Amino acid sequence: NLKWDFEVPISNWMRGPLRDWAYTLLCPSKLKEDGFFDTSVVSKKWSEHLSGSQNWEHQLWSVLSSSRGMIIKNYEYYNTNSDFVFLKFILNA
Repeated sequence: NLKWDFEVPISNWMRGPLRDWAYTLLCPSKLKEDGFFDTSVVSKKWSEHLSGSQNWEHQLWSVLSSSRGMIIKNYEYYNTNSDFVFLKFILNA
């Protein structure tokens, strides 16, 4: 059996096609509204990630995936469609 590793290029996506979407969930006012994360820490990591000085894809993705805005906005995709459809929705948004 051959196994192929496939790494999802989240880091590049957050700097490219998902940048605007990610910003809407990582902007300080949204983070403050959600009340789960230290806005100054997340903002610093987001800024460093965008500049390319650091790769915070895993930490930022954790914040994004736990964002109340993402969960509420895409509730029907979590509950009615496959992961592929959800990913396709996010990439085409």
